[in-house]
Amino acid sequence: MPKLAALEAQKNGDTVVVLKTGDPLVAPAGLDGITSTFNGFEVEIIPGISSVQLAAAKAGISLYDAAIITYHPLPHDGGKDLRKKRRRMLDALSWGLHLIVLTGVRQMPNATARCLLDRGIAPDSRVMVIENPACPDEKITSCSLADVSSQRFGWFSVMVVFNKPD
Repeated sequence: MPKLAALEAQKNGDTVVVLKTGDPLVAPAGLDGITSTFNGFEVEIIPGISSVQLAAAKAGISLYDAAIITYHPLPHDGGKDLRKKRRRMLDALSWGLHLIVLTGVRQMPNATARCLLDRGIAPDSRVMVIENPACPDEKITSCSLADVSSQRFGWFSVMVVFNKPD
């Protein structure tokens, strides 16, 4: 339906604007969805502040020193990517990077924490969870990985796992 409306507008010489929430340049499903739906159109993406950037700023870390993991569903993988993403988290920590994790209904912060704990990451690792980033009801919780594993957080959260300095 969006493409049909865009085609009609294009015939009339109108500009088509699509507002999209989320981090389309971070989560592949966002960018893939836009480019596949509007295939054949000139697409210009004008990003706002990403929740990933916001989390890095609040945590006081550089994106250069962090790995970004998104647990938002990818439409083309049928859920097979969870193992890869969990492996990526461990690899990133072993490389000395911090983690910035876009959690979602498939992998909430407490499940992410349990996954890391089950794979030997220190329970006292420092974590920051930002619920509803940039919203009026934004809430920031700073605690240990063990604490996160036993708490409930909203699905719209960004989790930062700080890597311990050498």
